[in-house]
Amino acid sequence: MNYRRLMVAVGLGCLLAAASAFGQGDAFQIETRLSEWLASPGGTLTATVTLNIAPDYYAYKHGVKVQLEEQTGFTLGTVEFPEAQTKSDPILKRDIEIYVGKAVFTAPVMLAEDLKPGEYELKLKVTYEGCSQTACFMPKTKTFALPVEVIESDTTTAGTGRTASPPPAGQNRFQQALEQKGILGALLLAFAAGIGLSVTPCVYPMIPITVSVIGAKSAGRPLSGFFLSLVYVLGIAITYAILGVAAASTGAAFGAMMQNPIAIG
Repeated sequence: MNYRRLMVAVGLGCLLAAASAFGQGDAFQIETRLSEWLASPGGTLTATVTLNIAPDYYAYKHGVKVQLEEQTGFTLGTVEFPEAQTKSDPILKRDIEIYVGKAVFTAPVMLAEDLKPGEYELKLKVTYEGCSQTACFMPKTKTFALPVEVIESDTTTAGTGRTASPPPAGQNRFQQALEQKGILGALLLAFAAGIGLSVTPCVYPMIPITVSVIGAKSAGRPLSGFFLSLVYVLGIAITYAILGVAAASTGAAFGAMMQNPIAIG
């Protein structure tokens, strides 16, 4: 009975952590762009970051950071923060500044005088820390790719701003493997990712529990142990597949529901 309670507690802990990540990701959406996609050496561009915040969520002003990954020839200037609202924090016991709805941040990007003409890709890192009405999230950083073409100084640099998207990572790598290497390559990538997840801290307590329970039930019968392990793994896979579909379909609502005091217990 103690084993079962521990297994349930560990499973709920992992589930709540995953649900929190889903809710945060859907509640805070970021858009980035440059004022121009053509520039000359010695010129200045304006980087704009728009943080869209879902209803009933807010972001801390002190938790927002905009940084440019180090790249020769490009320098990020001082970030201009929009006006924030003041909120009394019952935990910190002081007033804090927050953003709700939508917040737009701007910063100049200076190009070096000796920058050679060519195509470049700037990596803009945006960090934010937010809360819902019932819980707060850990700070999260996203990296966005901003393409820019540097041309000779005597060439017209008029152009329109270009919206940037995060560089391929995580889910996009799986899609690339599926397109380039077929279903077998995608399955191998998913298998490798599963092995990586199996060494996360919340899995460690399950190892001796699983070995002892399955070992006791099989009682020296390898085939019985195999089928018990198969049922155990399939049960976990199906359960989390259903929860994953539910979280992806409902977005922030699922994360908020799992953070409710009733769900936490």
